[in-house]
Amino acid sequence: MAEGCSMRQLQDSAPARNEEPLRSYPLQDRDRQLLAALAMCRCLSTEQIRRLCFAGRTETPAHKRLRQLAGIGKYGFPEPLVERIVHQTYAGDLVTVWTPTALGYVVAANVVETITRPPRGADIRPALVEHALLLNELFVGLAEAPLKKALGTRAAEIPRRRHRSAADGLYLNAQALPFKWIASDSVRLPWKEYRDGDSIDRIIHPDAVLELPGLLRRLFLEAETGSHTIVPRGYHKPGSTLNKASRYELFLCELADLDLKITFYAQRYSDGFTPEVLFLVSNAARAESVNRALTEWSAQRPSRWKPPRALTLADAVREILTALGQWSSELGPAPNINAASGGLLTARDIKLLTDFYNDAVGTLKSVRAAARGRNEVPPPYPAGSDDVRKLLEQLWKNVR
Repeated sequence: MAEGCSMRQLQDSAPARNEEPLRSYPLQDRDRQLLAALAMCRCLSTEQIRRLCFAGRTETPAHKRLRQLAGIGKYGFPEPLVERIVHQTYAGDLVTVWTPTALGYVVAANVVETITRPPRGADIRPALVEHALLLNELFVGLAEAPLKKALGTRAAEIPRRRHRSAADGLYLNAQALPFKWIASDSVRLPWKEYRDGDSIDRIIHPDAVLELPGLLRRLFLEAETGSHTIVPRGYHKPGSTLNKASRYELFLCELADLDLKITFYAQRYSDGFTPEVLFLVSNAARAESVNRALTEWSAQRPSRWKPPRALTLADAVREILTALGQWSSELGPAPNINAASGGLLTARDIKLLTDFYNDAVGTLKSVRAAARGRNEVPPPYPAGSDDVRKLLEQLWKNVR
């Protein structure tokens, strides 16, 4: 199948028996965006897909639609667009993972054509699935931000009994993402290492590349699962964190052309984006250990570039969204929230408390009016009512 052919070309060139499934089972826009996300990331779990394409819903509708796209069951597509993989994690849990089929990549190419080419190699190896899911959690965290914000806004504007309808129509818009995600199999960073008078061809395969065009930044991502050492214990430990940092330093800083004074990085990328290397780790303790080693390592070297650093996935999501101006209270604790809230209230939480306060005070007003109508002494307002009202007003100011 030609890599660049469109869905319409595929339908026009296919025999009549192949056209019928596409007519009988029309793809929705949600399906196309789902396939685009899968093609960019290569694989995603059911839960990750739910967060991107079924925001605010349970995992059931996501799983049902994915089974159909995979051709499973009575209503499955005759020509599957996704493939199901059941992966067993290191902890022994079973996780359902989905990848695009060749036809799925064709559909995705009509959404985000430049970054959804099928991988060159074979299917994702089982040993790499867990690593890929960890890495892709950053993509999901960034891409779901506008969905969570929209869901929080809708839920705050409609009655509680209709909160489920707030999720209707909320799903990923791959064309509107403020970043570009490039999978590892699409990135090759060649450079030369000079040792003892010899020139040795080298290449770096980042786990992924995250480009932020609006900020002119390019992040080379390395997902650290903890399976490799931080400090190398010998030359034959290329996977160690500091060995990776050293190779990136040579690629980013060493000259590829001595006459033109062009580095290997500038030779590969001429757009002027600032390069950064970011190690993604699963917990704060690992991040602290990696950063300590990177700080000691960089202190012994000339300052030629922005040293690499390690962040947890949650911290990386928050930092990048803040830089993009997309961080909001719906995505986590509000940064300037009143101390009385404990730093844990979102706009939706405050709206719920405000509605409860208004309903309670409104009911009490009716009771007091009825008592006065009977020439009875009305019941007093609870002690601290004014203080609670002022607190709610202050909380609203802090999250807006």
